[in-house]
Amino acid sequence: LNFGPVGDILGPDPDEANGIAQRFADESQSRVVECTLPLGIEFEEKDGGDIFIKDVQQDTDAWEQGVRPGAQLVMISATFGDEMWPTRKVGMGQFMGTLNSRFGANIKLALEKENTNALNDFFASFAPKPQTEDDKKKAQDLAAEFDQAERGLEGKTFFFR
Repeated sequence: LNFGPVGDILGPDPDEANGIAQRFADESQSRVVECTLPLGIEFEEKDGGDIFIKDVQQDTDAWEQGVRPGAQLVMISATFGDEMWPTRKVGMGQFMGTLNSRFGANIKLALEKENTNALNDFFASFAPKPQTEDDKKKAQDLAAEFDQAERGLEGKTFFFR
């Protein structure tokens, strides 16, 4: 995604090594996650074109993979295949074009600047998920079935050994 010149008066491009654009994420610097599409992630542009995670829907594979708001997206899967393209300083327009052209059911994201507070993440994993209407109906049906069974047992004697 970086179409600028290789190295300029500011020095070499950090997403390029020896003049060749990176094709794979440096996993010593970032965490790579593979998620199914659709992502359910809202992105935002900051710091002159860098892409950050703004929000993640909790019922998505991205959430299950530990993608959380605040992380910086530094690479994304290419249109097809296993190569990854850098997303530093590309801006939202070019990034969304790449994201929307992804072919396949999965996409890899390389993330940096994540909240690494494992204890918070651990406790957050036990937080109750929002109850859906279907969940409420199932709970009501189960309670009604339990009450009916209780009424059927009233007045009966049981012997246990």
